[in-house]
Amino acid sequence: MSAGAGGGSSAAAHWRRRSARSASSGTDKVRIALTVDGHAPVRYPVAVVSDSRQKTVARDFAAYLTTPAVQEVLGRFGFGRP
Repeated sequence: MSAGAGGGSSAAAHWRRRSARSASSGTDKVRIALTVDGHAPVRYPVAVVSDSRQKTVARDFAAYLTTPAVQEVLGRFGFGRP
């Protein structure tokens, strides 16, 4: 979630801060405006890029996403288990 080659955007950073606060406080600040049935689930894959300069960090992050704590938070916001 970055904008441009600089590796960051203030909008993305703001979204991450709001999401973290919402998830950590347990309050539901996400409003579902529309649900659609009859389609395949949307999948958000994660992978380590082969020419990454930070492969260890990328692998650690991918592993972190599958931890029970993260899965519980994602589940609260409607994401299914991988």
